[in-house]
Amino acid sequence: MPRIIIVVFLSFFVVINLSGQVYHHETGKVLSVNRPNQIIWKKGTYNNYPADYGTLIVKENRNNRRSRLINIPIIRVKSLNTDSIQNPIFLLNGGPGESNFQPQLFFDKLTNEHDVVIVGYRGVDGSVKLDCPCMSSTLMSDTITIDNSSKLFQVAFDSCIVQWKNRHIDITGYSMDEVVDDIEAVREIIGYNQISFLSFSYGTMLSQLYNQKYTGRVDKMVLIGARPLNDFLFRGDDFNNLFYQLFKQYTQYSNSYSADSIDLVLNSVNNKLNSICYKNEELNLFRFLFFGFSKLYAMDDREKLFSAYYNAINSNPNELIHLYNDFYKVFPGDFTIGDIILKKQGRVSFENSIDKNLTNNIAKVINSWYTPQVDLLYSNLPNKKVFTDSTEVMIMFGEYDVASPPMLFEDNTLSFNNFSKVIIQNAGHLDLFYSKKDEVRSYCIEFFK
Repeated sequence: MPRIIIVVFLSFFVVINLSGQVYHHETGKVLSVNRPNQIIWKKGTYNNYPADYGTLIVKENRNNRRSRLINIPIIRVKSLNTDSIQNPIFLLNGGPGESNFQPQLFFDKLTNEHDVVIVGYRGVDGSVKLDCPCMSSTLMSDTITIDNSSKLFQVAFDSCIVQWKNRHIDITGYSMDEVVDDIEAVREIIGYNQISFLSFSYGTMLSQLYNQKYTGRVDKMVLIGARPLNDFLFRGDDFNNLFYQLFKQYTQYSNSYSADSIDLVLNSVNNKLNSICYKNEELNLFRFLFFGFSKLYAMDDREKLFSAYYNAINSNPNELIHLYNDFYKVFPGDFTIGDIILKKQGRVSFENSIDKNLTNNIAKVINSWYTPQVDLLYSNLPNKKVFTDSTEVMIMFGEYDVASPPMLFEDNTLSFNNFSKVIIQNAGHLDLFYSKKDEVRSYCIEFFK
């Protein structure tokens, strides 16, 4: 075959491969595109504001020249005051495994002076969704224990990888690095010189990574419920401390138990919870500890949980069993489980050590679910300090946040030259956007003025 014909044929194949597989994430219609890094816009409304709805066309894997194209949804609410418009604010919600199109971070007054932009999270929002039903089935299996959970989840996750490859999904394209590159593509296509971030939980890791990769392009960052970059694993010692503080505060109000030293409390609670599970066969210990950890995300749920613990200890487990069963009627719900895992690839930079007491058993339970110990997640990335000269940063924590403990930032794995720190009193992770939302909003609006 003459060389010129080969070149023409290969060029035609690449165009067909790139354009023929791109479908609109809402309509399912084929998009007539043949190149990445473009946005198809249409008009709409968001939270009663006029908005531009965009479909971002990008490569699934930017490191692969022949990668297929995927699409990612975007929403842009333009500033109401065009005469004094400031740098746009990109919203980055929690996860991974959750959509970026959540209402919590959209504060009305921000649009007075800023464009507000939401870029969907690839793998959850857009044309590819990383469902992993094998993980859900394993979580709810009768055979799961604290000791075998990590291995069972590895096997389940490997099955999902096979399914994704059968669907021609390139799993290496679903990392945090690709997500921040999507944000950079949007910034560049729209033409913003600098941007700011309003981020929560997992979103704070993305904003830090973007700031690291694209130095000088970030004006301001708010990190709410912040976790240091690359620090995905839960630590038993941090949880020990917070659990004891929560329990001590509860006992002061309820007079139900004497909260003495941390070791006595943890050992006592550990023994009692094991006894509760032993006496009530419907309570699987692995799922029981996972349920208990999740119920500490909000202070109101903590009150109900500790009350149910106390009643169960006193031979009345009905309330606790009811809470446990109600939790698993909805969990994992809308979580995209494959995204929870794949977004961490190349970003887990230290091994987890587990002790045998209650709270480290909880840490083992949480880590084995959210971060199965698979090789593709690990890297040799150092937990190095990141110093920024110009970016203004506000870091905000809940006082009793078990998902993002305030002490995580005390070990200097991450530092900024220009930052302020806010502790929201009597707040857990979810309280930051429910019972304490007005307080959080006030800090954010003032920060971006």
